Amino acid sequence: MSSRWNSPGPGFAGAYQVSGIPYVTSSGHSELSATSANVVQISFPRVTRWFEIACSGSGDASSHLRLGFTQNGVNGLGAVTGSVNTGVINEWENEVWDTTSPRPTAVQLENTHKNYFVVAASTGVGATSRFEMACTDLFLRADGAGDTGFTIIAGLTSISRSSLNITGSAGFHGVG
Repeated sequence: MSSRWNSPGPGFAGAYQVSGIPYVTSSGHSELSATSANVVQISFPRVTRWFEIACSGSGDASSHLRLGFTQNGVNGLGAVTGSVNTGVINEWENEVWDTTSPRPTAVQLENTHKNYFVVAASTGVGATSRFEMACTDLFLRADGAGDTGFTIIAGLTSISRSSLNITGSAGFHGVG
């Protein structure tokens, strides 16, 4: 009988059924500057079970926050490239992609495929919904004319962050 047990991975349902390990972080009200377009990366010590984020702008109604899962995603880059298959996957033929959907035009790629979510300016913590998502990193950037900050609270699982690598090149389409 083996005395070695495998570590839980992203598919281990039990890790998502128990209460999350608490994680909280906040920034100053102007850490993300609309003029410099700087990006802040939040790296969780483990895979998240859920997270909430609130925008803590300087009172400016245009102090919105971009939330993404890669730096390219939050910068609006790399949404769909020539190397990303489009259409519907035909699972019965060794994952060959059918071309049932037309390839997006250059204008559509530039203007409509942004891999970030905009969190509206708010006046207090708890202004967003709870996101039930497994991730290891969040990328944040100002969106709009005003500078902004953020507050994040998350519930972490017992799953090591090395077991989940969310990138567009790893096959996670829609993250940048």
